[in-house]
Amino acid sequence: MILFDNHRSVGLVIKVHPDSLYVLNAANNHTQTVKKNFVSKKIDSGTRGVNGKYMRKAPTVVDRYHNAIGMRTLVKPLEKGPFKDCIGEVRAIF
Repeated sequence: MILFDNHRSVGLVIKVHPDSLYVLNAANNHTQTVKKNFVSKKIDSGTRGVNGKYMRKAPTVVDRYHNAIGMRTLVKPLEKGPFKDCIGEVRAIF
């Protein structure tokens, strides 16, 4: 995540080019190209732990049956749809 446009916009970097970044703008959910010299700051996604050091915490969520789901967890959709009764691996959590 980056802060750009004079500290007015926050976005997620999707693709890196030699002189620009392809960014998903968090305010309006549109993609745009941002030149690297307009980036104000990189936002660190880590959390502060003991002694002020950053610690990475694996994201976890809970399904409607209160089962914990994390990265690389195997899941099986129970709802109607094309993927009913298939098994898949969780690769990203937003």
